Amino acid sequence: MILGGTGQVSETIANKLKSYSSQNKVERIATLGGKYETNIKLIEKFGLDIKTVVIGSGNEYTSSHGKIYSDVVVGAPLAAKHNGAILLTHPTELSTYAVEYLNAQKTAGKKIDQIFVQGGPVAVSDNLLNGMYKYVD
Repeated sequence: MILGGTGQVSETIANKLKSYSSQNKVERIATLGGKYETNIKLIEKFGLDIKTVVIGSGNEYTSSHGKIYSDVVVGAPLAAKHNGAILLTHPTELSTYAVEYLNAQKTAGKKIDQIFVQGGPVAVSDNLLNGMYKYVD
């Protein structure tokens, strides 16, 4: 599976990956809403009934190895351990895609049991975290 459009992963790379697939097929999830929408589409793709959310900043940090998302990277094993999902966020507010997803989950009677925050208040503000409590069971 490829996450992102051809600006992130070229067709050349996609075709190379397809050559490794027994069915010569690789699915791509790419959206016009960027990484925040792609994040939600990935959760929906796997039909995750998430009870645990790991909130991490979607902001990128540049290192000698390129752009990285350190908060999200270290949160991946935590999300996996609790059969949860990572929810990318802006530092001060949830993306519209995350809000729509969480509201749809709440309307369907699905609430979150626990929230983990990756990063400090600069990465995920206290106001954003306080706003998440309405989605918690």
